Amino acid sequence: MSTVVSAVLLLGLFVSVISIVNTSYIPVWKGDAEFSHMGDVFDDMSQVKSRADILSVALTMDPDTSMSMSIPVQMGGGSIPIFSSGRSSGTLSLNNDQCAMVISGRNQTNGSAYEFAFNDLGSVVYHSNNNFYVDQSYVYENGAFIVSQKDRSLMRLLPSIYFRGGDEQLNVTINSIRLMGARKTISSNGIEYVRLISNETTSFFDGDEMLTNVSIHVNTNYPSAWINYFNSSAEDVGLKYSINYSVSAGIDHASIDLFPNNMSIGLYLDRTTIDAMVNPI
Repeated sequence: MSTVVSAVLLLGLFVSVISIVNTSYIPVWKGDAEFSHMGDVFDDMSQVKSRADILSVALTMDPDTSMSMSIPVQMGGGSIPIFSSGRSSGTLSLNNDQCAMVISGRNQTNGSAYEFAFNDLGSVVYHSNNNFYVDQSYVYENGAFIVSQKDRSLMRLLPSIYFRGGDEQLNVTINSIRLMGARKTISSNGIEYVRLISNETTSFFDGDEMLTNVSIHVNTNYPSAWINYFNSSAEDVGLKYSINYSVSAGIDHASIDLFPNNMSIGLYLDRTTIDAMVNPI
């Protein structure tokens, strides 16, 4: 009789321990494992930005260059050996987000005006589908690498849009990155691939005329990331808000207007086109 009671007590203890581990420890371990996986995905997606920059430089140096690069993306993670082998998953999409940019310039001295509209710039986006850790999105669009969580977004790697200021001239250099490729979305917990292939680079304005005003308008799903970047870029070259520049943003756009008063503006505008594919194998 005592043997049966002991066995029942041991079984109850075992069940209690398993229940405590499942309810108290495994969620924490899984959350930590998914957090670690998100760090891996961050590295993978940042390589999309890095490789696109390399292709852009190669096309600038030699417009006839032909290069291709493939980037593996770890879609799922968070498994715990022995205790929980289940993995989270993710969604990788190409050109599903709408991204566009309009650059306009004006010379108030002679009344000339210019406008360049770059539509369908494309994007590569990874959305996580975590079970325990907070979901995030990693976005590559128009040369920028953006991290988005809920309604907040932050630019982690900067686009090829920058300002350089002097005593009498402000140079605005823009290299817009366009990803060409059919829309595609893949959901999995394995490894998928992004392939980038050099296409062409085109110059639209090369400081041909000194301007007095330049505006940059970006259509994006991540306006807070872009508006913060515009603000910091202007401040870094000594421009004063409302005196030398202004910014505005909405739910799907961000803009900066440059009017540096006593300085002329040299605009240097290029667009690099890169062919993109998701899981081309």
